[in-house]
Formats: sequence, C-alpha cells, structure tokens
Amino acid sequence: EIFDDLNGNGLNDPAEGLLDGVTVNLLDKNDQVVRTTQSVSGTAVFNSVPTGLKLITQVILPSSDHAFTKVNAQGNSQELIDSDVLRSNGRAVKFKFNQGGVVLEDLDAGIVRPGVFETTIWNDLNENGVRDNGEPLLDGVSVDLVDHTGTVVQTVLTASGIAIFDPVPANMLARVQVNLPTDAVFTARDQGSDESLDSDVNPNTGRVPLYNFKQSGLTIEVGAGIIFTTPPE
Repeated sequence: EIFDDLNGNGLNDPAEGLLDGVTVNLLDKNDQVVRTTQSVSGTAVFNSVPTGLKLITQVILPSSDHAFTKVNAQGNSQELIDSDVLRSNGRAVKFKFNQGGVVLEDLDAGIVRPGVFETTIWNDLNENGVRDNGEPLLDGVSVDLVDHTGTVVQTVLTASGIAIFDPVPANMLARVQVNLPTDAVFTARDQGSDESLDSDVNPNTGRVPLYNFKQSGLTIEVGAGIIFTTPPE
C-alpha cells in the first residue's frame, strides 16, 4: 500500500489516506524493469510474478518535491503498517518466488507531500504588535525561503500582503526571512492573545524559527508587522 503520511511518523495510521496513481516498478537483479503498475485505491498489485527471479519493488515519487517517510519506524513492532522503502531510492527488500501461488503483501510505502509556507505582512500603524482591523497589508516586500544551512532557496514578493512558497519540498527544514523595506523596523513579536494576528519574526533578524516539513501537506502560516520610521509614499 502507498499511504499519505500526514503526521510524518512513518506509520500508516487509521486516519491517513491512501494514494492513487503512484508508479511502482518490479526490478530484476540488473535493475531492469520487469513489470510496472500504478496504485489503485492505494494498492499496487503485480499478478503472475515470474518464479525463480530475485526481484525488488521500487516506488517512484510523484515529483521531486515529494519524499519518502522514515523506513521501519519502531523497528519490527509495526511491520504491517510501517514504510518499507528506502528514502534514498524508494526500493524495498529483495525477494524471490521459488514457486507459484505465493503472495507477498506486507510491503508498504509512506509518502510525504510537499508543503506550503505563507507569510502575511502588514503595516502596524499603532505599533502594538497585532494586526488590527484597518491596518493595511503591504505589497512588494521581499521574503526569502531559507533552509537549515542559511541558504536562500527562493525569494518572492508579497502580493495582497502575502508571500507564498508553494511547494516547499517534503522533509525540508525551512524558515522565512522578511527583508525590511527602506526606513522601517519590525514590530514586537508574540503580542496579544491571537496567534493568527501577531508578528512571528525576530525583530533583529526578520526570521522565524525553523519548521520541519516532514508532515505530509503541511501548511505553515506566519505574520510580520512592520513599522515605518518614515511614512511610505
């Protein structure tokens, strides 16, 4: 089965869905494709597998922004619901059918879908660190997506006050860095009681903490309040 690892724990939990249309190959000892199929209702089935061959299953990720979840989570205690394919190449163990009629059905693959990182940027007119009604959103502010090494992966400008990075590659450790406009500073961080309306960036660096996109389809939403020391034209 091919499952959507929503919580990133490497197990096919009851609430997690199965993925259709994922390509799965059977490879021989020379890495040649013997059979190929696609998952239907989350299951890839190979019927009438040739006997006497050493074969390997290989799951193909839907895109380069997808990733495989951890393999053999919790050791052998959850063998029926864990992911069995290697993160590096989507391959599972070798097996050999010495006689017909044998069924191998406990190989699973957990996939992590890419995520989304959104940053809302506003003009904090009353300088209270909270996005209040009537305070304008800011367009054209530069925002970087930064990985765990500090490398800028992508840069976008806000539109309607929002900078969106979509997709963020699965399993990536990432943060955003807001680049201040001229004659501006960041407002205070973590003000007020509503997490969805406060500013999350460090006022000294313009960065938020690192987030781990190991959960399938994770969406992170943060905010950044800006105070202009000279009113913008």
